Amino acid sequence: MHIIIVSPTFGLQLICQTYMFLKSRLFFIVVIFSFVKLPVWGQMSNVATNQCISLNKPVYCNQTALNWSSYSALSDGDDGTTLEVASPVTIALQVDAQTSTTDSLILHWRAKSWDNRDVNTASLKHYEIYTSHNSTNGVNGDWTFIQEGYSHYKDNFVFFPNNQPKWVQVRELDSDTLKLARLEVFQNAPAGKKNDIWMFYGDSQTLGAMGTGDTNYQAATRFGNQIHADHPCYYPIVLNMGKGGERATQAYVDLEQILDDLPQISFVTLAYGINDVIFSVPPLVPYDDPANDVNTSIFLAAYATMINTCNDRGILPIPARIPWVHFPNDYSSYEDTTADHTNGITPINLHEMDSLIAQYTPYAIDTSLGIPYADFDTWFREHGDEDEVFQEDHVHLYRRGINQFNKIWVHTAEAIIYDNTNCDTTGNLTITCPENIYKILADSISEVAVSWDSPFASSTCGLGPSVLLTQVEGPEMDSLLGVGNYYVAYETTDNCGQSKMCRFSITIQPPHIPFDCGEVDGFSKIGELNNHGYYLSENIANWKNARDTATMLGGYLATVSSQTENDLLQAALNQETAFIGIYDFLEEGSPEWANGEPVTFDLSFDNSEANDFGLINFWAGTWGLVNEWITKKYILEKGCDILDLTMTCPSDITIQLPVGQTDTAFIWELPTAETLCDSSGDVSLSQLSGEPNGALLSAGSYSYTWTAVDSCQNSASCFWVIVVDSTPIAGDLSINCPSAINIVLPVGQSDIVLDWTSPVASTTCNVSANISLSQIGGPVAGSAIPVGTTDITYVATDSCQNSDTCTFQIVVDSTPIAGDLSINCPSAINIDLPVGQSDIVLDWTPRVASTTCNVSADILLSQIGGPVAGSAIPVGTTDITYVAMDSCQNSDTCTFQIVVDSTPIAGDLSINCPNDISIELPIGQTDTIFNWEIPVANTTCNVNSGISLTQIAGSTSGSALPLGTSLVSYMAIDSCGNSDTCSFSIHITPEPDALHKPTNSPKLKIIPNPVNKTLRIEFDAPKVGKATVRIFSGEGVLVSSRQVTLGKDEISLDVSKIKQGAYYVQFISSDFNYWGRFVKI
Repeated sequence: MHIIIVSPTFGLQLICQTYMFLKSRLFFIVVIFSFVKLPVWGQMSNVATNQCISLNKPVYCNQTALNWSSYSALSDGDDGTTLEVASPVTIALQVDAQTSTTDSLILHWRAKSWDNRDVNTASLKHYEIYTSHNSTNGVNGDWTFIQEGYSHYKDNFVFFPNNQPKWVQVRELDSDTLKLARLEVFQNAPAGKKNDIWMFYGDSQTLGAMGTGDTNYQAATRFGNQIHADHPCYYPIVLNMGKGGERATQAYVDLEQILDDLPQISFVTLAYGINDVIFSVPPLVPYDDPANDVNTSIFLAAYATMINTCNDRGILPIPARIPWVHFPNDYSSYEDTTADHTNGITPINLHEMDSLIAQYTPYAIDTSLGIPYADFDTWFREHGDEDEVFQEDHVHLYRRGINQFNKIWVHTAEAIIYDNTNCDTTGNLTITCPENIYKILADSISEVAVSWDSPFASSTCGLGPSVLLTQVEGPEMDSLLGVGNYYVAYETTDNCGQSKMCRFSITIQPPHIPFDCGEVDGFSKIGELNNHGYYLSENIANWKNARDTATMLGGYLATVSSQTENDLLQAALNQETAFIGIYDFLEEGSPEWANGEPVTFDLSFDNSEANDFGLINFWAGTWGLVNEWITKKYILEKGCDILDLTMTCPSDITIQLPVGQTDTAFIWELPTAETLCDSSGDVSLSQLSGEPNGALLSAGSYSYTWTAVDSCQNSASCFWVIVVDSTPIAGDLSINCPSAINIVLPVGQSDIVLDWTSPVASTTCNVSANISLSQIGGPVAGSAIPVGTTDITYVATDSCQNSDTCTFQIVVDSTPIAGDLSINCPSAINIDLPVGQSDIVLDWTPRVASTTCNVSADILLSQIGGPVAGSAIPVGTTDITYVAMDSCQNSDTCTFQIVVDSTPIAGDLSINCPNDISIELPIGQTDTIFNWEIPVANTTCNVNSGISLTQIAGSTSGSALPLGTSLVSYMAIDSCGNSDTCSFSIHITPEPDALHKPTNSPKLKIIPNPVNKTLRIEFDAPKVGKATVRIFSGEGVLVSSRQVTLGKDEISLDVSKIKQGAYYVQFISSDFNYWGRFVKI
C-alpha cells in the first residue's frame, strides 16, 4: 500500500499531476488538515446597512446614447424582468435627492446569462458613468462624466465618486446585446464597516437557483429580497458566480482570480458537491475507479483550498452541506455509503464534509443540530422525489427546488450575519419647501416660466436615510404661468413608512400700471397709510377667489403690521367682517401674509385645522380664521406710486490741447435718470443738442442738452458744456545739479581727472516736452580738475522759454595727511612637544599692516626681536617682535609669544562600539553565526600612539549566537594609562511575520487565558524525548525559553514576573511545532 499526504492548499494540483501514475495502482490518500486558517473577519455584525438608493424609482433606457426619442421602463429590482437591447445603450436611474454622505456610491448589475463570464453577449462590458444634479427626467439637465471602466463578469459592481447626484446614467459602449435583470445604485459602507456584498459560488445548481432573469426558473423567495424583507435595514448586493460542474476542477483557481478582481466582496458561499470532482470534463477519477475514498479526498482538499482562499483575503467563507449525486432514480434511497459506479453514483461521505466545516468554519455549524446551517442534504433527501424539485434530468433544480435553495441560504445568512438590533424602524422625517414665489409680468407679457429648488427632505430612520419625494399638487416645474395664485405641494416618505407634506405658493401679478391711490371699480376706498391705499370690495367671494382678484388688480389682500393700520381697517367695517391676507393652509399653525411679508403684528387669533383663511372682525378689530367655502367682502391693498422723475448730466469738462494739435476725440458718460412712476424704473433718454459722443472736437465751446421721459409721461432735461482749449501753458521748469564733490590728492599730485552725471531737468510746458541742457561754467566732465575749488554751472531751457540754472563745486585738496598706522601680530602659539623632544621648527606669517597716510601707501615691515620664521624654537617662552613704518613716518610695533611645552600629556582615550544589532531567525532556527566590526579606539596621549584593544565579555565575532540577547564588551588602554570600555547587544528573535502566521493549534490548550501567575499548557504530543517551550512578546522578542522532558500531557510555567500584554507560546521539538497565544494580566 502506498500513502500520499495531500495538503489542502495544493491537493488538487498534486492529484492532477500524478493521476496517470495513480490510475494503475491502489492508493490510500490521507488529507492532513494540520494548518487550519480560521477566519480573521471579526464581528459578524460589522456589516453596513448599505441601502439601495435607486430602488422603486424611475429607470429609462434607449438604444442610441443621448437620443431619447423613446423610453422603455426597466422594472427596478425584479430578477424576473429582462432588459434586452443592442449596444450602444444609455440607462438612466433616479436616485434619492439626498444620497449617502460617504465618498463613493456602488453601481451593481446582474445579467440574464448561464455563464458567469458571458460578458460579451449579456452584461456591461465597456461602460461610462455620468451624473446630474439638475435633470428632472434622466434626459435633460447637465451631465458630468465620472469614470470609465471594463467588466469581466456578468454580475458585477463598481465604486464611483459620490457627488450627491439626482440621476445616474450608465452608457454601455461595446456589448453585442445587453440583457440586464437588475441595475441599482447602493450607498457605500461608512469607514470601519463592510459592504453587504454576497458572491454565490458553486456549480450549475447555484447558477440556476440564484437568479438568471429567466422567469421559468425564478424563485418565489429570492435571497436579496427576502433578507431585505426580514431585515429592512439591510439590502444585500448579490453576485451569481455559479458555473457548470464540468468546470469544477478549476473552481479554486477561478475563485482566486475573482476575489483578486473584486476584493470588496464580504461573503462567499461555497455550494459544491462531491460529484463536481468526479463528473468534471475530463473526470479527475474515472467512474469505474474502485478507490471511492479517493474521490472524497480530492473534493475535501479542493474545498479546504477555497475556504483558505477566502480567509487569506479577509472574506468570510460560508460552506454548504451538499451531497449532490448523479442521475438518481430514487433520491431518498441513497445513504451516505451507497456507491453505484455503473450509474455514476459516488459515495456522499457527509461525515467527512461535516468535520471539515466544523474544523475550518465553526461559525457555520448549527450547534443545536451539530451540522452546518446550510444543510441542503436533509430537505432534498426528504423532498427530492416530489414535483418541481428537480428538472427532468433529476440533477438540476426546478421551481420548488430553486425556491428552497434560496430559503436555505436566507436561513444560513440570518443565523450567522444579520442582527435585527441594528434595524431601528423609527426616526425623524423632515421636509422643507422653497419660500413662496412672487413675480410681476413685464409689459406685453402674459405668462412666465417658473422654476424652483426641489424641497429638501431627510430622515433618521434606522432602516436607511433614503427618502422618496413626490409632487402631489400644483403646476410642474418650468411651467408657463399667467396672472394668478398657484399652490404647489410635495410629499416625502422614508424607509420607516413615515410621510410628511409641505406646500408653497406662486403669485404672478400683471404688469405694473402707475397708480395714484385713486378710485378702484367695484371697491370703496377706506383710506391711505404710508403711501398705500386700502379698498373694501362691494362683492363677496371666498378667500382664494378674493386673493386672485386682488392679484389681477396689481394688489393683494390687505396686510397689517401695526395697530394704526388695524384700526384703519376696522373703522371701515359696518357691522360685518372682511377677509384680509392672513392664512395658514400651507403649513398648519404657521400663519403667512398673502403677499409674502413677514408676520410681525400678532393679534393671537384662534386657530384650528379646519379653518385656514383670515378675516378681521368689526366689533373689536380682532382676527379669526374660517374655512375655504365661506364668502365675505375683502380688503384690497395697493401701493401708491410717486410719479417724480429726476435726471443727472455729466459736469462741465475742459480739455487742454497740446501746442500744435488742432482737435481731439472725447467720449463722455451718458446722463442718468430715475423715476418713481412704476416699479420697472423704465425711462427713455434723448439727446437734443451737441456733438455725437466720441466726435472730433476742435478748439472751442460745445453745449449738450438731453431730455428724459418715463412711462407716466413725466419729463426732465439737463445740459453741460465741453471746452476745448489750445492756448499754450508756460508751466514750470526745474533743474537739479549733483551734490558737491570732495577729493584728497596723494602728496605730490597736482590735479585729478573726474567724471560726473549731468543734471536732470523737468517741465510742465504744454508746447513740448523737449528741454535744452547746456554747461555754461567750469571744465567739462572728464577734464583734469586742479587743486582748489572749481564751480560747475548748467542752464536748462524749455519750449515755453522757461530757463533755470544750477551750480555745484568740486574741491581738490593736496595737503599731506599723516593718518594712522596699525600692525597686528599673530596670536600666541602654544606647542606641546612629544616626550623626549627638545625643540620644534615653526613657520608663521606676520599680520598685514595698514595706513591712512596720503603721502604713499608703502609700509616697511621688519622683525626686531626673536628668531625668524622657520627657525628651531626651544622649550620655553620665546618673544617675536615686529615694527612697521609708513611714508608719513608713523611707526607701530607688535609682539607675540611662542610657548613650547615638553610636559607629558595624558590626553583622552575613547572607544566606539557598533550600535545594538537585531537579527530575525526563521521559526525553528535557534542560533546563527554572526560577524561584526571590531570597535575603533582613539587617543590624544602624546607619549605613544599605541592602543591595546581587548574583548572582555561576550561571544567572539564569527561564533554561533543563540536566540535571545547577547552582550559584547571591549576595553582599550593607551600609553598614558588611559582606559575606556564599550558594549553593545545582539538581539536574536524569530521573524515577526512568522509569529503572526500561526493560529492557535488545536493540539495545544492554554489554561487559564488570560493568566496572572501560573500558565498550564495541555498538549497532544509524543510522550518521549525533550521539547523546548519559548515565550515571545507580541513584537516577536524572546521573553523566556525552557527545555522540558516529555512524559505527561501538560506542563506549568510561572509567568508572574513578565509584564502585562499579549504573548505567543512555541512548543517545539524535532517532531512537532505548536503555537498558542495568551494574555498576561
